[in-house]
Amino acid sequence: MGKPPEEDSEKVLKRLGLLLRTARYLKAEQAMYLAKTRVPTGLLSLGLRTGLGDSAVTGWKMLKPRVPFPCYPWWIPENLRSGRFDFIGRKKTFLDVLDWASEDMPLLWRYNLHYFQFLLPDGGLDADTGGKLIREWVRHNPIRTPVAWDPFPLSLRVVNWAKYLSLTEHAPSFQEEAARSLFQQIRYLEGNLERHLLANHLFKNIKALLFAGVSFDRPEAARWREQGLGLLRRELAEQILPDGGHFERSPMYHCMIFEDCLDLLNIAHCFPMSIGSSPENELREVCGRMAGFLAGTLHPDGDIPLFNDSAFGIELPPRRLLQYASELGVTVETDRKRRHFSFPDTGYYIFSPGEDSRLIVDCGPIGPDYQPGHAHCDTLSYELSLSGRRVVVDSGVYGYEPGDLRSYVRSTSAHNTVEVDGTEQSEIWKSHRVGRRAKPLSARIEGNGAGAVSFAGSHDGYSFLPGKVIHERTIRYEPQNNWMVLDRILGKGNHGARSRIHLHPDLRPVVDGERVLILDSSQRTVAELTPVGTQEVLFEKGWYCPRFGLRKGKWVIAFEVEGELPLEVGYWFRT
Repeated sequence: MGKPPEEDSEKVLKRLGLLLRTARYLKAEQAMYLAKTRVPTGLLSLGLRTGLGDSAVTGWKMLKPRVPFPCYPWWIPENLRSGRFDFIGRKKTFLDVLDWASEDMPLLWRYNLHYFQFLLPDGGLDADTGGKLIREWVRHNPIRTPVAWDPFPLSLRVVNWAKYLSLTEHAPSFQEEAARSLFQQIRYLEGNLERHLLANHLFKNIKALLFAGVSFDRPEAARWREQGLGLLRRELAEQILPDGGHFERSPMYHCMIFEDCLDLLNIAHCFPMSIGSSPENELREVCGRMAGFLAGTLHPDGDIPLFNDSAFGIELPPRRLLQYASELGVTVETDRKRRHFSFPDTGYYIFSPGEDSRLIVDCGPIGPDYQPGHAHCDTLSYELSLSGRRVVVDSGVYGYEPGDLRSYVRSTSAHNTVEVDGTEQSEIWKSHRVGRRAKPLSARIEGNGAGAVSFAGSHDGYSFLPGKVIHERTIRYEPQNNWMVLDRILGKGNHGARSRIHLHPDLRPVVDGERVLILDSSQRTVAELTPVGTQEVLFEKGWYCPRFGLRKGKWVIAFEVEGELPLEVGYWFRT
């Protein structure tokens, strides 16, 4: 028996409402180019320029960076020579011919294969191995091959090939072959910029245009430089916030775009004077702000917080990025002696009572309204390090493939914040979509002369619920590592609230009377939690995904209250 017609109609209306709540934030530019990408290639060329035709001369010239480009420590040349590839925690060995399609792997794995970042390991890659891989790619990936010619991996590949060709001595015949392919790829990219996505995707396209614009001595190169520089200036103003953070509010993507800006600064002297004002001064100022943001938001272990889509081991280590900035003469201003500070445009508020302790609060927008694809439900969440080790952690990100784990790491319950009535503070769906979204209403951090520091913030992510619910959070630090987290749920009506604390997998909770002790693997007490007021204490299990493709079980402590608003739920965290 089929479903009643009214049930189908209700589903259609809900789906339509979700689509409208998502699409209403798109820019007109995105909507126009999104429509173009949906038209079959045979009907719309998107201004495609397909290649060199019969020309035998590419006009390739070697890149001459100010300082050597950084290399990537995770690539091992011997693995490449043996056909072994390891991306996002998934390994694959090719015995004979490399399968560039690799349809048995997730899309992000295949993208990584086509990035060709593996050409740049520490110590370099010999010309025979690198040349063979590039020749195979050219032979097996003709123009418009799916995935291989997607603009995002194409953009990264253009840059990595250009770097490799400038780092390695090659036979003239091979260099000509590789450069001819690069020219063809950049002409394709020129007509297929990711204007429907914008954000980090468009930034990668811009970087590829500019690298190509200084790598070829041909009339087309001037066009690429002009187009790239115009878009670069627009996107620097749009994507890099006044406090130095990247506007997608992901520390991992901040590192990505920071390296891009440093690379562009590294080749800025290659731009001919005829193009007008050089981007060098703008890039230097932007890189200084981005360096300050990165240095100020690191944990005592020297790595990033995992807010939104962030994981370790994807981008260069923060210390290497800061070293690269210093090599380029970028001034990195940090004041580690400050007990508290903030990056209010990004929305990060930081307690720094000592060199080995740090609490970082996220109370910023989930991302740019028109591109929240890497957003999680982590408004008013936090991470905490004590005595140099991570204690309260974000859940990280396992991968971008749709499924239960992708939905989990984006959910409110996967973060150290409050869930009201079992609903999401932002309406996440699919792998990268958000409909209704939480917006911060207030945020501030301040200290007093006695060493105490207080943060207060609020958001409206639950205002769609009956009674127009608002979540307020206060976090207070008192000397000797005493922390209080207090949440108030405001509005009208009867509601339930659950505040969660996600422990690092090396830690576990044990009930001790009114307290919850947090023990490490040696049974030593790292901290103790004490509820504020009367509330139910629950233990849950969750997932910690600090790297793509890696998940570890972890303990989650939850404090729960229910009743007529206003409600309070909170705890003391003492060491």
